[in-house]
Amino acid sequence: MALWTPAEIDTAIWLDADDASTITIGTGVSEWRDKSGNARHAAQATGSLQPALTTGGLNGKDVITWDGTGKFLTGAYSRTLGAQSVFAVFKYTGTEVAARIFTQSNAGTDWQIAGGYIPILRNGTTAAVCSHAAGTNHASVAAALDTPMIFGSVHIGTAVSNRKNGGTEAVATFTASAAITRYLLGIATEGFGGYLTGFISEVVVIDAAVDTETRQRIEGYLAWKWGTVADLPADHPYKSAAPTVSDVTALLAILSQPYALEGTLRCLIDQPYGLTITLLTRLEQIYGLQLLAVLAQHYGDVPVVRQYLEQYYGSADLLRRLMAQPYGDALQLRQSLVESWNLPGDLLAIMEMRYSISEGDLRALMSYNYDLSEYTLLRQKLEQIYIAGPDAEEAQEPLFSVTTNTGESLKPHHINIEIDEGEYAIKGEIHLADQNDFLLCKHIETEIIIPIDSTEYHLLIEGPRQSRPEWGRIEYYIPLASKTILLDSPYAAPIDQEFTGALASVIVAGLAAIKSITVIWQLIDWYIPTGVLTANNESPLSIIRRIVNAVGGILQSSPAGELICLPEYPISTTGWETATPDFYLTDMDNFFSVDSTSDIREGYNRFLISDKVIDESGLILEQVDIDENTKDIYVYQVPWNPLEQIILHTSGGVWVSIIAEGITTEEITEIVEIIAGEGMTQKPFYSKISHDYKETELGLITINEDKTVSTALSQNSLVEVVYNTKYWKFRVRDAEIEKVQFFPEAIVI
Repeated sequence: MALWTPAEIDTAIWLDADDASTITIGTGVSEWRDKSGNARHAAQATGSLQPALTTGGLNGKDVITWDGTGKFLTGAYSRTLGAQSVFAVFKYTGTEVAARIFTQSNAGTDWQIAGGYIPILRNGTTAAVCSHAAGTNHASVAAALDTPMIFGSVHIGTAVSNRKNGGTEAVATFTASAAITRYLLGIATEGFGGYLTGFISEVVVIDAAVDTETRQRIEGYLAWKWGTVADLPADHPYKSAAPTVSDVTALLAILSQPYALEGTLRCLIDQPYGLTITLLTRLEQIYGLQLLAVLAQHYGDVPVVRQYLEQYYGSADLLRRLMAQPYGDALQLRQSLVESWNLPGDLLAIMEMRYSISEGDLRALMSYNYDLSEYTLLRQKLEQIYIAGPDAEEAQEPLFSVTTNTGESLKPHHINIEIDEGEYAIKGEIHLADQNDFLLCKHIETEIIIPIDSTEYHLLIEGPRQSRPEWGRIEYYIPLASKTILLDSPYAAPIDQEFTGALASVIVAGLAAIKSITVIWQLIDWYIPTGVLTANNESPLSIIRRIVNAVGGILQSSPAGELICLPEYPISTTGWETATPDFYLTDMDNFFSVDSTSDIREGYNRFLISDKVIDESGLILEQVDIDENTKDIYVYQVPWNPLEQIILHTSGGVWVSIIAEGITTEEITEIVEIIAGEGMTQKPFYSKISHDYKETELGLITINEDKTVSTALSQNSLVEVVYNTKYWKFRVRDAEIEKVQFFPEAIVI
């Protein structure tokens, strides 16, 4: 009897770490090939993000290991979610929040996709495994750290059933209907979080909800293969033996393949059907697969060769070392490299770009033809930074003393530091010409210390890169940022919690302390009660921004890397009364209306101030957007004069379309606030229909055409007023309507 495997069923994805023919090694595992026949291979092209292959990691078989630093594998997987079954053998060795085993998404983050479904992930930081949909973890099953397990998640389209090691199921109801394009192993999405610490041995995905018999066969197959049989329930049908398939079934499966079986193989198949173990083993091999694996390789594109070919040419030592390798016709190429080159034009161009050289003997010297066989001596001289002027002696330009946190000294020839009052981090960049200096610069690990006058700037390195090669020149760019960037993704793990009651400054200081960053609090402090502030998979920076923005604050970084929380405007609330305003704005004179809302709105408390004299003609202009090229213009006349007609002028040309639509009467219903017997309507008033006090009755109400409202009693109240207003209406159109101004004029009819 042959052992049963997932090859007996229709799988969508099948990844098996024990099958060495499916593993490609680069820096780590660069490709984990899909055995389902659908070519949905899991891959990772970036060496630093490749997980490792651990030999004999579980039951003497190889596993693929993640270290919780953002490594992941991903593959194409396009379908609309519905019924689906996912089984995986894995072990957690770390407590990362919501660490993913198998997830699926489109270009977005997996947990944010409407109708999405994450089959297998860690339940927050608890000792449990679950599924996730619609922002909620579902069907959680207890799972201890450092314990290998088989986890199966079977979704029927509207509900999910999860089991660990074939045990008691956990059930939850939700619908999965999103369109996905990929799957990922060991991460939520690139640079976001959900990093896995542990290993994965095998993954089986079926685009259907498997029945009980198939589920138990998969569980038995995985348990016997990976040595977790002891964890199967006592009543599991494969507790005592692995699932098998009859000889006839195995033989038919092979014969139904489109192979041209000839010669020796056909002689074996002609034998009686009492198949020996040895023969059965041979028949179960998929003939031709080994050759296919070889043909799938890109000849001439071996990882070691690619590594060399991706080096930037222009460094003589590096290029010579590459050409010394026995690839192709190396000797002939080496022969051409050691010849002397005369480069009068190019060398002069390079010298004029990198060095401040003008006039005098030095420039004349640079015009000569150089023989690069003396390259070492010439480079030694050219690497000095000289300032040469007419009739002046050569003098070496002083260098900034730039050091790293480990004490190494760097020699940049360009330094740039940018500070934006509205940015939470200081940005910068240095340029290096020395490759040895460049190799000292490690992403995030290296801190650069730059003294300027009496201030020292402590900045982290963000993604150092090399310039595109030019003849005789390579430049290294080192982007910099202050330490506060560590509070944002991808450097900080997402936080999912409800904060207990504490002062705002205390909560912010605790969040910054995650990355050992000191907070300088310059805002008004207040108490945030328990349950008011909740984080849902947010970075520490996102939570800090919400707290600071609530009181009109902004975030900045100090040169030393401290996080400064300060008011957006330089005058604090305590100094408002003593500060001299530049302009007075009132709700009576400067607003048509301000609707009530508790939300912080873009543009709120923002005004356009110009030097135009206030119009005293009694004409009020209001604009209403129709679409991006069209507006309606309402012109109110106070007082209304039936003997005058309103015309509309524009700052644009004849191409601006203006259509006069005549006089419009509009019924308005609004709540007017009465303070000390006075208030104001939103629109000019022409006739009252009705009024109704919502609070204290203040007697007779008088409404004037200029929008002012008065009551018989000088007290406070709210009154609902229904009244008519009227205006001249114009519809205007222009391709750049926001850049056009409009001016009304009243003329006598």
